[in-house]
Amino acid sequence: MVLEKQFSLTPILSLIVISNPQTIIRTAPENHKLHYKVIHRDALPAKINQMEHSITESSFSEKHLKKAVRVMNKHHIDADFSIL
Repeated sequence: MVLEKQFSLTPILSLIVISNPQTIIRTAPENHKLHYKVIHRDALPAKINQMEHSITESSFSEKHLKKAVRVMNKHHIDADFSIL
């Protein structure tokens, strides 16, 4: 695919944010890495700052970034399912 060839070095970071602060987040010991991916909403700003500081250099020039946006928009497909 075009995107994979051109943008293979792009870091992709993910999080799961729980909006209810009273939700207790528990994981099994073998899923200890999940503890860093699932956070409460109050921890989101700090986690974003941490992620921003973990990426030390830009992967793209301004030109490549605009091209990436154009290619992604061209290949975008709207989801066709109900979320309820």
